[in-house]
Amino acid sequence: MKKTQYQKMLENMTEQILRGNWAKGEKLPILPELSEKYNVSVSTAREVLKVLESRGFVRIQQGSGTFVSSTLPESEENASHSKIYNILRLIEYRIIIEPEFAKSAATIAYQEEIDAIYNSAITMLELIKSNSPIIEEDLNFHTLIAKATHNNYALSSYMNLQTELRESRVVLRQGREHQNIFGMKERAANYHMLIAESIKARKAEEAKEYMYKHLQCSYELAMNNLSGHIYSAY
Repeated sequence: MKKTQYQKMLENMTEQILRGNWAKGEKLPILPELSEKYNVSVSTAREVLKVLESRGFVRIQQGSGTFVSSTLPESEENASHSKIYNILRLIEYRIIIEPEFAKSAATIAYQEEIDAIYNSAITMLELIKSNSPIIEEDLNFHTLIAKATHNNYALSSYMNLQTELRESRVVLRQGREHQNIFGMKERAANYHMLIAESIKARKAEEAKEYMYKHLQCSYELAMNNLSGHIYSAY
């Protein structure tokens, strides 16, 4: 469903506050400026501020303006917002490094490493068919590719993310929006197979492109989860 300007403004302002781009206690731009920035009417901008105030993100002082709350709410919902924002940053980082890992693996991986990557892709498809958990095999696939770069820094950078990667998969699979995205696991497994086949065929640019598309799908899933949390009251 296409987002309205109201929804876009609410999402963006919530993100700016949670990420600290507007500091606690900072005065927000006046209504006409917010209206122009987000391309909405003044009345719409006013409604967004009222929602943010009701959720504890801002305080509106008549005659003085609107300020970011000194103490942000610690509700479970807002904690979930923060988790998803962190996941988005994590995926953005992965988009920077992992397509290059796949490209490198397609170029220099040993045959036994290629076989392990390909077998992992097959295993993930089989796990999905049997409705079994896939988190560990998903992580294993990406770890095998990092190892196949033969670069200790590449491998260590990925291994250092293991805790965050596990948590991100749990959070995304628990999100209500995920339940409405048909075939998300199958799509991930299919991308694993496409990546594995490209590496096996030594098609470096193709492997890089498929990895990029695979991670973009993960990013879209996280964004869908975020939208579901922010707009759940509407």
